[in-house]
Amino acid sequence: MLSITDAGDVLLDTTDCQLEGTISQTATNNVMALATSITGDNCASAGQYTGFTVYGGSDTDDDGDSILDGDDAFPNNALYSIDSDSDGMPDAWEIRYGLDPNDALDATSDQDRDGVSALEEFLAGTIPSGSLDIDGNGQYDALTDGLLLLRGTFGLTDTSLISGAVANDAEYTKAEDVESRISLLGELADVDGNGSVDALTDGLIVLRYLFGLTGDVLVEGVVASDATRIEASDIESYLESLMPAL
Repeated sequence: MLSITDAGDVLLDTTDCQLEGTISQTATNNVMALATSITGDNCASAGQYTGFTVYGGSDTDDDGDSILDGDDAFPNNALYSIDSDSDGMPDAWEIRYGLDPNDALDATSDQDRDGVSALEEFLAGTIPSGSLDIDGNGQYDALTDGLLLLRGTFGLTDTSLISGAVANDAEYTKAEDVESRISLLGELADVDGNGSVDALTDGLIVLRYLFGLTGDVLVEGVVASDATRIEASDIESYLESLMPAL
């Protein structure tokens, strides 16, 4: 319903009423100034209003992050609330992955050159700056990508890194390019979350996962003693974030 308060403000419930006309600004708590027209079949009153402050939109907090939905760029995601450049990606997420929260054009960027844009990666829950498709052929394969990563975490370089482990249709066939792809993953390759990337833990977990192993057989004997990701389900979810649909 629509009502006029003692202070002369217009309180608008957008469930029943529709706000039309020019809104001069938005502020905290979804306060909007200068409504030129308010209409609606279920409004107690309707007509022309100028010079009033209109309290409209959401005064709820659906994701429970203590930020009202009207002020929350991501009202259904408690992890994020700010999107300075309105590109659909949260500021905090952009900063974490080396994007610019003040440049909307980076929504179409593809840092890891996997054919999936940064915005698509965010919406899919994957990361924009690294991929387990190490050789860049558009597939995730144990005997290429998994083996390359394992060798890389063992510290192998040059021919020892790529020999017999690069797909025939790979985009990245030179050792230096593969090394760069592994380097791009950086700390993201720390699958068990213990703060370091290790061949006999993280490397083997990735290799097993790309072979299709899940559950207890995925993690048995290869999770570090100081790991923060221990359960197979948590590790599987994490690995999925490194594997956008190609």
